[in-house]
Amino acid sequence: MYSKLAFRNVKKSYRDYSIYFITLMFSVALFYVFNSFEQQSTILKMNEMQGSMVKLLVNVMNVMSVIVAAVFGFLILYANNFLIKRRKKELGLYTLLGMPKRKISTILILETMYIGFFSLLAGLVFGFIASQGTAVLTGKMMAADMNYGFVFSLEATLKTIAIFLGVFLVVVLFNRILLEKYELIELLRADRINEENFVKRAWMSVVIFIVGAGLLVYAYNWALQPMQLFMQLLPIIALGSFATFLIFKSFSGFLLKFMQTSKKNYYKGLNVFVWRQVSAKINSTYKMMSVISIMLLFGMGTLITGFNLNSVMSEQIAGMISNDITVRYSYPIDSNTIGPNLINLKDSRIKNAETMTYYSSVNMRFDDVFEKYIDQSDANSFMFGITDVGFVSVDSINKARAMQKLDKITIDQNQFAVIAPIQQLGPETVSPSNVFKDDDSYAFANQNLSYKKIQDIEKTKFDNNGNDDVLIIVNENTLQNIKNTNDELTSAVTIHMISTQSSKDDKEFARELKEVIEPHYNSNVEGEDMFDYMYFVTSSQELIESSMAMGLLLTYLSFYLGVVFLVTSFVILALQQLSEANDNQKRYQILAKLGVEDRMIDRSIFMQNAIYFFIPLIVALLHTYIGVSAVNVNLKLISLSASSIMPALITLGFVLIVYAIYFIITYQGSKAIIKNKMTK
Repeated sequence: MYSKLAFRNVKKSYRDYSIYFITLMFSVALFYVFNSFEQQSTILKMNEMQGSMVKLLVNVMNVMSVIVAAVFGFLILYANNFLIKRRKKELGLYTLLGMPKRKISTILILETMYIGFFSLLAGLVFGFIASQGTAVLTGKMMAADMNYGFVFSLEATLKTIAIFLGVFLVVVLFNRILLEKYELIELLRADRINEENFVKRAWMSVVIFIVGAGLLVYAYNWALQPMQLFMQLLPIIALGSFATFLIFKSFSGFLLKFMQTSKKNYYKGLNVFVWRQVSAKINSTYKMMSVISIMLLFGMGTLITGFNLNSVMSEQIAGMISNDITVRYSYPIDSNTIGPNLINLKDSRIKNAETMTYYSSVNMRFDDVFEKYIDQSDANSFMFGITDVGFVSVDSINKARAMQKLDKITIDQNQFAVIAPIQQLGPETVSPSNVFKDDDSYAFANQNLSYKKIQDIEKTKFDNNGNDDVLIIVNENTLQNIKNTNDELTSAVTIHMISTQSSKDDKEFARELKEVIEPHYNSNVEGEDMFDYMYFVTSSQELIESSMAMGLLLTYLSFYLGVVFLVTSFVILALQQLSEANDNQKRYQILAKLGVEDRMIDRSIFMQNAIYFFIPLIVALLHTYIGVSAVNVNLKLISLSASSIMPALITLGFVLIVYAIYFIITYQGSKAIIKNKMTK
């Protein structure tokens, strides 16, 4: 009998349960998809590096899934609480008719089992289907070949079932505790209980608001200081959250008093009713609104930062690639066994090749050469100064520029130019123009040379790994004089810039070149300074694959966490407003009997939903702007700050569109609940 009654209740209240069901189904599907990556990767033909990146992704997802499970558990409990609240009167009638609470609890358990079973089943089916698309997307993002086939992860399935069975068990216990707590009179009068304003006086609301705003400004300023966000993340979040809590706590009294300052607008239409309803509701839900704002911050901040990093790293990889293959190796200038001709550049797979060599010392930095021109108090000059320095001829630089189809540059015997590695990552951070002035004379290496600024010098790329040294570009004769007069120049660095006939087998070709060089270093490095004997062979194909693999990790991780936080916020907001609509049914019924037009009632419902939806959003957008800015301040220190705001704007635009859709659906749902009661 109880099972039939429970099933009939679920069937009768399918509209109420639809939100609960969809929330559960989506949670199950998302949890399964992001925990089945290991199985999804089995249909991909991956190299060792790609395989290790997927393994790292799986390990990270396993850790993140603990957080996600906790968030989804909170969401399901909240959705369940919404249903219990809507059914208080029904449960009160059961009690009034003599049904023991343990029997009512049995009905609720059976209802939870029905909903849980069908949502878990539907979520897993949807997750199975979605994982096929995710596997294909993973292959595309990593440029990996695929063996198409159905992907099914038994481990992810069992893990998902176990997690959500645990959540449902908590829901059952939660319902039992709630049922025992409620008195009969409270259940029967649930729809008549009004909200009470906790903050009694307007001046107290204003004081709390000012204190909250002050703490929030302090937290913002703290976060925007370099390194503070990474070193003091938890204290900053805690302070910002507490400040947000105070601001929302003050809103109920502060907002109402503020609107009452304009009598004309306050008494227009149903504004009196709307603002008092909103004020009372914010008073009882300010804690939840604070949580929603913080969750929106985490959701939007995670998505924007993840996609920004993905975009920046892709740009940097594209900016680093100079040739199909670069071979770079260092050796002592006086070496008898290693020189600039270790590899065969006449291989049939090579379309074009050039070689450049520059000279340096592991003990020589830029500020050793230009000691009296470096301003140690200036951060840009200081960072520029502590970089290793090398001397290269303009002829070698022109070889690299020719490979990239750039114009030749000229350097006279009494001139020098500078190419800095940091220029390739962010010229606004550190640049030779911070140190040198055009045509000014500088004394170094027993010579007086004038600085020549070359506009497009930063476009010169010669090493796929990026250039680690500041290179002083001089005339060939000047370079020879520096080598003859400077005993500190002990090392040579040779770079072979190779363009291949076809990039298909570049990784294999690079491996062969490495095998040619390796024996020379194995026999010489023992007992010597290891920095004098270093070699790298890098193909552009490897860099692109590495970028794609890292992009996969950042994209999926940010999407997983971002979507979870955003959807949780959206659903909570929707449930809050649907619950509010249910509470307001009788109030709107009275307004209709008093002759208020449907148009005014619709506008009142719209305003209540809009105010409740967009106040947390406005606060969250402010949080997100500061949060993303603070992240960029720190990423700029390692040259990973976003160079364009377009990824952030696109991500934010997508989030706002989905947010607007949730708002419209919630508004229509609220209107349907209220109008349904008014027509009865």
